Amino acid sequence: MVPAAARRTEALGRIREVERALRRELGEHSVDDLTSERAAVDARIPDVEPGEVDDLGALRVRERDAANACSAAERARDVESARVREHSSRAEVWETSGQRAAQTVVALREEIVRAVADASDADLVSASSAAATDLENARVVASRIALDATRMDVPGVRARFNEAEAALDRTRTKIADERKTQTELTTRLEVCRSDGRFDELSDAVAENDAAAASLRRVTDRAAGARVLFETLQRKRTETRARYVDPFTRRLEELAGPVFGEGVRFGVADDFQIQTRTLDGVTVDVESLSGGAREQLGLLARLACASLIDQADGVPVILDDALGYSDPKRLSSMAQVLGHAAGDSQIIVLTCTPDRYRDVRDATLIAV
Repeated sequence: MVPAAARRTEALGRIREVERALRRELGEHSVDDLTSERAAVDARIPDVEPGEVDDLGALRVRERDAANACSAAERARDVESARVREHSSRAEVWETSGQRAAQTVVALREEIVRAVADASDADLVSASSAAATDLENARVVASRIALDATRMDVPGVRARFNEAEAALDRTRTKIADERKTQTELTTRLEVCRSDGRFDELSDAVAENDAAAASLRRVTDRAAGARVLFETLQRKRTETRARYVDPFTRRLEELAGPVFGEGVRFGVADDFQIQTRTLDGVTVDVESLSGGAREQLGLLARLACASLIDQADGVPVILDDALGYSDPKRLSSMAQVLGHAAGDSQIIVLTCTPDRYRDVRDATLIAV
């Protein structure tokens, strides 16, 4: 407030100095007197004698200087007047602000007095120490944060932030779509409920649950049956594996006199004879002649009979067999029958006894 008053006083002093300079320039005349004098001089110029031209020029120079000085003084006065008004306005504003500040100071002093009365020195010292401790902790945290900020990958964080914003926008869009879909489905459900479809759905769900339970029971039984089937198959395969090799060897022993020594057969696990190999040539059984297949079937029966009971064998009944065999093969088969009869009983029913006349030690019973 004091500096404003000083500046105002200084401005008023400069205005008074400008006014004194103007009065010195004008002398005893005013601006209006100088203007009238100039008009009179201008009126007398045509009547001036040549010898008076110098005096007239001097007067004009003096007049021009006086006019310039007057204009400068007026401008300086206007400027100083504006500055005085400005400083006056500022002084008033500052004076008002100073009054408000004085009122605030008074209120703060009263508040300080009340605070001093309410709080003891020990409390103030304790509060000051706590505040100092908090300030130190805050400075430590600020230093740590500043250090972390220098180590942080700001471009990477900004890129991840942008990616997160983009993902958030996509998620919001997806949520909006899902809500729209939910609204549509809710509307459709309400329509279906009004049409009785909800009851139909409940019945269908109950039927489906019952069918699923039945399916589980059937599946459990099927699994048990599968385990039983696989076990039986495995045992059957193991059993057949124990008999296939002995059967094959016995078959090849019996077939030697008929097909030739060194004959070999390919037998499957189910005892089906698939191939015959003789002198390095392998052919399918189906490709053999009818007589050869008949002879091979009879040899297989004899091999099985000898394997079932190796001590006494089992009876083998032949009903008019070997009808497709030539005399040479009949002789060979008679030899085989005679040899096999030592291990098992062979009964031949035939209308042509001569077909088996080469069987050794055969007993003929005529009917």
